Amino acid sequence: MYSAVLNYRLAGAASIAKTLNMAQKCAIPGVSGADENVFCVIGLLYDFHEGARRGVYQIGAQRIIFLNDISKAFDREQVSSLLDAIFCQIGGGEPTPEIKRFLATINSTYENAEIIGTGDGVSVVGEKTAGAIQGDPPSGTGFCITMEYARSRIPPGARCKVTLKCSRSKWTARIEMDYADDQVRCADSVADMQRVIQGIATALRLIHQQWNVKKLLIVALRVTSQRAVETFHPEIYATEKKFLLLEDLVFDQC
Repeated sequence: MYSAVLNYRLAGAASIAKTLNMAQKCAIPGVSGADENVFCVIGLLYDFHEGARRGVYQIGAQRIIFLNDISKAFDREQVSSLLDAIFCQIGGGEPTPEIKRFLATINSTYENAEIIGTGDGVSVVGEKTAGAIQGDPPSGTGFCITMEYARSRIPPGARCKVTLKCSRSKWTARIEMDYADDQVRCADSVADMQRVIQGIATALRLIHQQWNVKKLLIVALRVTSQRAVETFHPEIYATEKKFLLLEDLVFDQC
């Protein structure tokens, strides 16, 4: 009952503060977010293939799609990151008495949490010494707020746009699709995608998270002289801070 009430307050505060970006498709009642994201990716691929065939994309034009997953993001969510996210996203960074009480309530919940471990028919109750609670009503809401906090910290220069040239108005859009910790980004050049990757990596460090290098995929496409589309190696390398190593990426060759 207590967790349900806490989640009601947390979700309500997030709604009032308009915390969650509509690009975050996780946990929206009545919306199949995964299906929407898949549809959008198919649209990006269709636009580029059809645009190449019609000649609206010039020879050498590129479209690069980056699909990534954060390594055990839900398991490794830290209470400090959650509290920072709520303070900034809901409280607006203002230490008002209301937000202080709210943060103290959430922090107290985690400090007094206990976990039950079961093995060979024996159950043991122990204190939870690290990380956020999983499985209770507020856990999913809090996780989405934390991910949105990271998104809001991506530098503006690392949020590029693409042009869908098969649309009637040559629609330009920033492609940012999230489903909890699964993310899809799109760029129309290797340089833009390099900035996108570095920007996300920088933001993830703020919430003590990192990518699962086994679940990273870059689909790099370009228009050939025959107006066809081929894959290529985009050669996106690590920076001096080693945000992401080239050998950690998987490149689509289909």
